[in-house]
This record gives sequence, C-alpha cells and structure tokens, in this order.
Amino acid sequence: MSKLYVDEMRGNTSTTIAIPSGQTLNVAGTLTATSGTISGGPAISGSSTVPTGSKISGADTGSLTAPGIFINAVSACKTDSQSNASNNSFADIAGLSVTITPKSTGSKILLLCNISLSCSDDATGRSFRCLRNGTHIGGGSEGSRKSVNFFASPMSTDQNMSGTTSWHYLDSPSSTSALTYKIQMTGYNSGVTTWINTNMSRGGQTYDDIATSNLTAIEIAG
Repeated sequence: MSKLYVDEMRGNTSTTIAIPSGQTLNVAGTLTATSGTISGGPAISGSSTVPTGSKISGADTGSLTAPGIFINAVSACKTDSQSNASNNSFADIAGLSVTITPKSTGSKILLLCNISLSCSDDATGRSFRCLRNGTHIGGGSEGSRKSVNFFASPMSTDQNMSGTTSWHYLDSPSSTSALTYKIQMTGYNSGVTTWINTNMSRGGQTYDDIATSNLTAIEIAG
C-alpha cells in the first residue's frame, strides 16, 4: 500500500478536491474542517466527535436527520369561540388546520389535538374526525359503523360546565408534498349546540372563561 505525506492539499484547477464516485476516503485519525464546508451528502461511519465550541449546522429544516428524531413541527392554536349545531354532518372547526411538507417519503407525522368545549346533556355526545388533504384518516373500523377519530361525552345539564377532549395519531403519508390536516366535528341531535373554547352560558361571569384548542403536526424521521 502506497503512502502520501502532505501538509496541505489544494485543487489543481479549482477550490474543490473531489473523491470520484465509487471511491472511498478512509480517515484513521481526525478529519477537521477549520473553515468552509463539507457537502454532497457523504456517508460517515464510525464515531465522530464535535469539539467544544464547534457545531454541526444544517442549511434547512431536516438537513440533519436520523431515524426517530423530530424534523419539523407546525401548530395551530384556536383562541376564539365557535358554535356548532351540526346534526350527523361533519363541519370544520375553524382554525384547527395545519399544513406540513415532509422531507422524506419515509417520514411519519405525529398528530396531537386537544379541544376545549361544552355541550348539553343530550345523551348522544360529539364525534370528531381528522382529514388529510380532504381524506379521513386514522378512524375506527368495524362493519358499517361510522368511522371517527375520537369522542366528547355530554357535559352536564349545567350550562356553566365545560371540558377538554384530546387525541393523538401517528400518520404514515409516504409523501413529500404539502399535507393539510384539519379537524371536523358533528353532533347527533338537531337543535343542540356545541361551543368550542367556552361554556354554554357565556354570561360574563367570573367562571365564563375562554380557553384554547390546538392541533400540532410533528414530522418524525423514518
């Protein structure tokens, strides 16, 4: 095996030193970049140490990745109230929609949702579902029963009462296109109103608080 001893290497006609495709540069000691960049997506095996005071920086979201780590996150926080009197017909919850563009088809999207609400004691409850680009995902499946993602039980005959329901789901969209997730809800009795982020009385009393509802999408490297 030949050995080459040098103190400095430079490109002959440019500022770039290229390792041809199919060839490997083996470093037994330490490879240090005092300035400039190492680019082109090289594979690094073995153990690497980043000295104190130095850092590895990515040019954009998801440029540094490993299976299981968070790549990107988007979140929507609904801070106002909204009424919903739908009867066996799903309607959007305004403001509970997010759009995320995965970096890889192998990425998964972790969805986290909580909804603050109040509804009367009509013995039917409320159903919620999540749509991805207009298609329902992650719902239950059993025979001909309606597929939904999660429920909210009737609260109380006391219109001052309110509560919170929550849901999470790990989606595998296999896409690098923009994905829009949104939450919809329905009731099952005509004339019964559900209020989002507030109680039903809304009478201006000290306990008539205004809450928030949230939808978060987190891309996880596959």
